[in-house]
Amino acid sequence: MTTTAQPTTPAEIVDEFLRLVMIPDPVSASRYTAPDIRIRFTGNRPMTAPGDSSAFNAKRYAWVKKKIERTETVAGGTDDETVVYSLGTLYGAWPDGTAFEGNRYVDRYVVRRGLIVQMDVWNDSAELAAGARRPGHAVSRLPMTAAHDPARTRWPERLPGHDRFDYRPITRRHDYAWPNGARLAVYLGFNIEHFAFGDGLGACIGPASPHPDVLNHGWREYGNRVGAWRCLELFDQLGLPTGTLVNTALYDHCPELVQAFAARGDELIGHGHSNAERQGQLSEDEERALLQRCRDRIERESGQAPAGWLSPWISESRLTPDLLAETGYRYTLNWCHDDQPMRMRTRGGGRLWAVPYPQELNDIPMIVARQMDSRAFCDMVVDNFEEMLTQSQAQPLVMGLALHPYIVGQPYRLRHLREVLGHLARARDEGRVWFTTPGAIAQHMEAVAAEAPAGAFD
Repeated sequence: MTTTAQPTTPAEIVDEFLRLVMIPDPVSASRYTAPDIRIRFTGNRPMTAPGDSSAFNAKRYAWVKKKIERTETVAGGTDDETVVYSLGTLYGAWPDGTAFEGNRYVDRYVVRRGLIVQMDVWNDSAELAAGARRPGHAVSRLPMTAAHDPARTRWPERLPGHDRFDYRPITRRHDYAWPNGARLAVYLGFNIEHFAFGDGLGACIGPASPHPDVLNHGWREYGNRVGAWRCLELFDQLGLPTGTLVNTALYDHCPELVQAFAARGDELIGHGHSNAERQGQLSEDEERALLQRCRDRIERESGQAPAGWLSPWISESRLTPDLLAETGYRYTLNWCHDDQPMRMRTRGGGRLWAVPYPQELNDIPMIVARQMDSRAFCDMVVDNFEEMLTQSQAQPLVMGLALHPYIVGQPYRLRHLREVLGHLARARDEGRVWFTTPGAIAQHMEAVAAEAPAGAFD
């Protein structure tokens, strides 16, 4: 979910603006610029919109990307005006296909009340003689330095890795079955979340505004007040269990909502205290305390200690899997790298399963970020389900569906969701799938691993 978090500081606004420009997605990038933005591009060229720079780059390069090395905020800034510098290098290819890298760039931005009002761009490419890239001329390049000398790359041999699990293709795995001989396990990952008012991160339906951002906060709060309850009615009608991903801040804000899911026997999964903040930036002690505090709170309030965890915004530190195992969690949903559960290595030998959690069958990336309409989203879910049902004849697979009530709980989207969940429920009733929860999947995998040959899941 990392891509739709609302930037709050001037530096975050600039970083998100650059990310969108480099896609290129100038329309989305323009959400972070003032209507009367003043742009001074390389070569002292005046421009009036992000799309102008994208169009210019399309003529100058075959393709180009920025490697951002640092973003610096000038001290003394206020909401009225803050100056931000983005520094790094460009890499890409000239129109004739010749690759380049290491071209330095410096961008200067003036951010005022959450919007970029001025942008000044400089890079080494602008310093190259224009005639050097005309037909019949050799392509000019910057002097070769250690920073971009191919013989002195940063990782000349093995790239850094995580060592949490080894590579093994899906076609070369230990075979097993889900309960009742099913080959496809299906679950709903239903996210109920609470966000700080006037501060922090949050998904956006409209352009981000300076805090308090009433538009986007109110849109998200609709999920807790209306959308989640409509979805609950639908889940009850179809007899579908959910893996309910819980921000513990909900116990302070609307405890009856969490209780409604607990009362129907749904699995409660740790999902941080609030999605207004990220977990990956915490120190080891702070992160351990967060994991333990959330686990204790859910157990105390709802009577079940969570076995699983999904970090807000899928934000991890390098130690998150270790800390999860050490604080009593049995599985994580953070890793979307496979269609089967994978056992992860942790320090001290603690066991932790990575249960597949979808980033494609997920309403935030698809409906919010890619602006897919609800009918197309639901058609995609059915297509994915039918294809995985076919694939599962060869290997047992897991299909998760990630939903957020402030998105799918809107009436017109719920109408389409009703159809697709009915399709999945009929497949369950026909015995074609195991409709379950992530915790039950992890528990089943423990039993399978205990009987499997040594090394089958290492």
